[in-house]
Amino acid sequence: METPKEYSKNLKNKILTTEMLVDCLFSVNKRAKNCRDKEREYRDKNRNHYYTDKYDTEEKYRKKKEEYYSQKEKILSLFTPDCIHAETQTKRVRIYDYEVGYETNYTIDDVVYSGHFFNRETNEYVCFDDVMLPYTHYYLFYDFGKCSFHTPIDHSLVKNYPELEVKNIGSLMTYGKNIDVLLSTHFVNKVIAMIEGEDYTYLDTKSQLLTC
Repeated sequence: METPKEYSKNLKNKILTTEMLVDCLFSVNKRAKNCRDKEREYRDKNRNHYYTDKYDTEEKYRKKKEEYYSQKEKILSLFTPDCIHAETQTKRVRIYDYEVGYETNYTIDDVVYSGHFFNRETNEYVCFDDVMLPYTHYYLFYDFGKCSFHTPIDHSLVKNYPELEVKNIGSLMTYGKNIDVLLSTHFVNKVIAMIEGEDYTYLDTKSQLLTC
């Protein structure tokens, strides 16, 4: 998208508004999602023995994704999260009979497959269960009215935010966006440089975003 004239003027005068930062966040967040999707696409291709990723495209998209997420974290560090979102899902886990929790940390209804194999090193049969166990991802949630953002945190860090309510949101689905509707990376990079240099005046316009 074409950079709004007001944004260019503010940048020239070393002014950052909440609206500018939110649009920068939206840009890097959606670009990261685009790269994530392309990374997955090439990862799937690489599983095909007849395909060769001679340009290491999957890794390039992974690095670019992490770069955009790093910029997202840099901008979000200027704001205070509104709450914590908890996303609870299930994942398939294989538990062996020699592990703590075998047949005790789950019920028969959790088991989707049981099997065994012969371990030539120990000269014994090993039994295992594949079970579907719940797990929870936690995210700091930032609400800016016209859009919102999540950033993942480890479950051990949730206690560091006693003032924030934890809300269960079920499943979190995220998508990319056509880059034609996003602020340019050139503009975002200038904003990031200004933040890192701490050479700017911040104008809090969040209340305007929440009412628009």
